[in-house]
Amino acid sequence: MIKSRKKRGRAAKANSKEKLNEFKQESKITKRNNVKEHDEEQNYAVFTVGKELFAIDLDSILEILHAFDLVAVPHLPETFSGIVDVRGESVPVVELRNLLNEKNTKAETRTCLITAVGDSRIGFLVDSDVEIVTSEEGEAHPLPDCYTKEETEFLDGIFWVKDNFIGILNPKRMMEVLGSWKESNEKI
Repeated sequence: MIKSRKKRGRAAKANSKEKLNEFKQESKITKRNNVKEHDEEQNYAVFTVGKELFAIDLDSILEILHAFDLVAVPHLPETFSGIVDVRGESVPVVELRNLLNEKNTKAETRTCLITAVGDSRIGFLVDSDVEIVTSEEGEAHPLPDCYTKEETEFLDGIFWVKDNFIGILNPKRMMEVLGSWKESNEKI
């Protein structure tokens, strides 16, 4: 009797491992909102905003600035922090904490990610240094329902790496939302 219970226990563990692997295979992101297929290696720039971890596809980042002078511009909305000079070009900079509705926390390190979508360039202020992570180091999943409205506007999915869920941000959608804000305010 004891031997048959052990066999059933092992069979149940094996069965649950198979189900977990099936779930992982089904939940991988494939060509959803500009996210590359999982088989194709992808690099992410991982950083913190507030207390949350986020990532941006490294292909959409032109530069990562650690030392920069941020110039305040009058009458900008709270989301924008000002402009930064990148080789003679004035690039608007967005405070990701404000855009994602993260609580204002004092960050010791500020990094500016210069991204490009089409011909437009924009900088995003983040609260930490940037770590580069490859898709082989973790697993991509569809976006669960637990994120806020602001976050779901900008997220393509989540990436599970080193025991952390990381939100994958979509710079194109962030710029579209910022552009629609500009258009709605110009009409007033």
